[in-house]
Amino acid sequence: DSDNFLNELAELYSYSEEADFQANLHCFENDFKFQGLAVTDQLWKRNYVQSLLDRLELSDRGQRMSVARALLYVMQGAFGLVTSVRELSQNAREFCFLVYANGG
Repeated sequence: DSDNFLNELAELYSYSEEADFQANLHCFENDFKFQGLAVTDQLWKRNYVQSLLDRLELSDRGQRMSVARALLYVMQGAFGLVTSVRELSQNAREFCFLVYANGG
């Protein structure tokens, strides 16, 4: 089964799981703190992904879950940081490759 990117992403979440999608965004925003960094910067993306992967090992379950949600958010394209479907798809692809390349 293969469809366009937005339809495939929509299939991940039913209407009852929409709150999870927003929770992932919230965890990312809390983690990221929007410090004026260029999200398109490849070095920043790599360092951020590595930081998230490292923090998946935290002993505190709440912190670990928050990091996991932030990681899921960026792997789905970081929809709040893009202006087009093309950017969303490109972000998702880049972040997924970065996670894989960094041992995630």
